[in-house]
Amino acid sequence: MYTFKQAAELAGLHENTARTYRDRFLEFFACTGEGRRRRYPEEAVAILKLISEKVSQNLTQEQIQVELERKYGLFINTKTPEHNNTTLEDNNNTTSQLEIIPTTRTQFLELVRSAVAQELQSRDDVIAELKAELEKSRKNFNDLMDKQESLIQERDERIIAQIRELMVEKQKNPWWQFWK
Repeated sequence: MYTFKQAAELAGLHENTARTYRDRFLEFFACTGEGRRRRYPEEAVAILKLISEKVSQNLTQEQIQVELERKYGLFINTKTPEHNNTTLEDNNNTTSQLEIIPTTRTQFLELVRSAVAQELQSRDDVIAELKAELEKSRKNFNDLMDKQESLIQERDERIIAQIRELMVEKQKNPWWQFWK
């Protein structure tokens, strides 16, 4: 087990360059400990050498990532944070979740793709429900507007009929009493 500085020296790289590589391809570096006590296995030296070699060949980050996946797979940190409130049930749930963690990028991407597809499907369902509800509201609104228009039309017809009746009655009187 090496410190990161030692691993960088063994790989023949400057520490800053090695840290840049580690930050770009973090999922391939396993470590134990925390902070200044963090140690990297011998595999980290080999990974740094491979990354350095591929960078010198002018490969893209994606191409290097594919090569690392093919050769090493992804490292998944399975340590759970320590909490004072953990229960046996929480630990069992964590253990069962760790068993289904994908180890390669393609598996991870497939898992993400299926999760996104499920989320999109649920959103599509919600959108369809909202569209149906909106259509129902529009239909109700149109029905109310039609009913209101017919009521207004009937009222206008009654008013016009009453005005005509008044006009007929007024015309029955002599012309000099028209304004009375």
